[in-house]
Amino acid sequence: ITAREYDNRSNTNPFDKKAGVYKLAVTQKFTDNIAATAYYLTYPDWHDKIGARVNLNAGDFTFKAHYMSLIDQTNLVGKLYEDASLIEVTASYTIDGWTPYVGYVKSNDQINNARGYASEEIVNVMEEGDAFYLDNSEVIYVGLSKTFGQLSTTLLWGTATWDGTTKEQDYSETTLWLGYPITKALAFNTGLTLISGSDEGNNGGGNIPDKEQANFTFVYSY
Repeated sequence: ITAREYDNRSNTNPFDKKAGVYKLAVTQKFTDNIAATAYYLTYPDWHDKIGARVNLNAGDFTFKAHYMSLIDQTNLVGKLYEDASLIEVTASYTIDGWTPYVGYVKSNDQINNARGYASEEIVNVMEEGDAFYLDNSEVIYVGLSKTFGQLSTTLLWGTATWDGTTKEQDYSETTLWLGYPITKALAFNTGLTLISGSDEGNNGGGNIPDKEQANFTFVYSY
């Protein structure tokens, strides 16, 4: 879990809280700049999924392409999750200490249960990222990172659309993240977010309302 992951999920498997998550991954490094990883995840008595990603690192330029798909639907309901899959493409470039980046994420069906908890495969760069996993969601985001002395800063804007219960829905958000090391072991992080929400609930329930939010986190490393 990271300082930016504020999920209230108390377990990794709602059908068997003691079952855990198991992952098998193989990475092939083709050159000093190109590597590929294939992985298999199983959540016993819930679902399985497979995925692959390719990472390119050429000096100041980075690129990642990632694919994830459900392959077993134990305890998932009917056609809702058939063929559920997700693709992610991101790129960044660093120049004079500034790092602009851009990303695109697309899911073909509701893939809420394919997030990848406890797998290091979580696709969610935004503060309020629920829309990453809704019916036929499409997310575009752009960001800019820069370190000023010991202060790290990131400004991110993203927008998402997805299929609501009666019409297409959308929302956008803008977030500023700040991080500062107080000591070698203790760091402070804060996130300030403005959200322009949707008028219909995600998955037909709840919603993503207009709101402003702030979070403050201390991270101790040892």
